[in-house]
Amino acid sequence: MRIKFEKGMTPETIAQAFVDFVRDNNLVIGSVNIYMQTYDENMKAEKFRRDEEYTLCKPTAIAKEEYIEDVALIRRGRLRQVI
Repeated sequence: MRIKFEKGMTPETIAQAFVDFVRDNNLVIGSVNIYMQTYDENMKAEKFRRDEEYTLCKPTAIAKEEYIEDVALIRRGRLRQVI
């Protein structure tokens, strides 16, 4: 799945929109890759370099526990009762 946020949104707005989208669609997510268009001091788009390394964000132990609980709640919400 791909989500594109148009230019003109603050990082906080993007984060909230992402959270709202995930919650509204009851999604269980795995990894998330983010590509950001950046600009130089003259406000010209900087070229994307494919050889540039990723900044890898790893979850803490607490974040992993929260993720497990979150996924469990979503999966429970998807269960259907069979009569």
